[in-house]
Amino acid sequence: MPMKMLVLVPKVSGRVMYVFDLMLRQLLGIDFDLTTDAESFMAFDGPKLHYGQQRIGDEPFVKAVELLFERHINEQSFRTVDFEGTVAPYAVYGQGNLMPFDVFAASFFLVSRYEEYLSQVRDQYGRFRAEATWMHENGMLQKPLVNIWSIALGKRFKEIYPELVIKHNKFTFVPTYDIDAAWAYKHKGLYRTVGGFFKDLAAGDRENLLERHLVLRGKRKDPFDSFDFQFDLQKEFKLKPIYFILCGDYDTNDKNISIRKTAFQSLIKTLGDYADVGIHPSFSSYLDIERMRIEIERLSEVLHRPVTKSRQHFLRMNLPRSYH
Repeated sequence: MPMKMLVLVPKVSGRVMYVFDLMLRQLLGIDFDLTTDAESFMAFDGPKLHYGQQRIGDEPFVKAVELLFERHINEQSFRTVDFEGTVAPYAVYGQGNLMPFDVFAASFFLVSRYEEYLSQVRDQYGRFRAEATWMHENGMLQKPLVNIWSIALGKRFKEIYPELVIKHNKFTFVPTYDIDAAWAYKHKGLYRTVGGFFKDLAAGDRENLLERHLVLRGKRKDPFDSFDFQFDLQKEFKLKPIYFILCGDYDTNDKNISIRKTAFQSLIKTLGDYADVGIHPSFSSYLDIERMRIEIERLSEVLHRPVTKSRQHFLRMNLPRSYH
């Protein structure tokens, strides 16, 4: 039976429960209990960790900063430390620290995207830019820091408790597709099709004009229709992809086929047979909860199952409103 770790904390907060579940249970495969009772912690006969301000005895200890015990979102000020090829925030000093920084606060800071709640700097689409992050400023944007830190933490646990079983995660590749426009020319209706011909004529684009003509006459395959090729690849390499479908009304930045089209519904059902399917919320649905609800319901009705995955069109996301 796997060993359970007991973790002593000053206070059991939502943030503490969240990040310890991530770091210990999900990433390292360590089951654990949290306690605020120092006496029961000291009496516990098994793997344990003390997360707090002052070390008790000689038990494994990570010195805590205040972040995980705060209730509000506050401006953060911290010192950084170089750690095994990375830069880490929330450096801590003193004897007996398992890590030279508060690995739990640092991980929460990153996975919660804490900075985005504080910064008002946005681009023309209302997006928080990666260039504004602490990770970018410190040259860490391309490193999976939380995963790196969890592995380092697991190694330290293993040195102290050789009998403790640590999970070793394996890399998997999950292909994902945003279906902004399922077809380039087909199934777009009379108005859009005729408009497309006139647009090509006005631009003098003979190549596009010819291709459009051949596709609509059934003489050439639509250039966007690569789904059979995708299915063959997924079968060959045993991949489990996710398709994100744009179901919004036609607009300047939302130009997919209407969800009411039988051909599009048939395609979505076929995708659902091969893969997970999620919503690709329209550009227009950004911060519009009613419009987003309608789009999710449209997709759910076609699939005949709940829709639980999302990737934002144009990557437009606001924290916390988009999550809500």
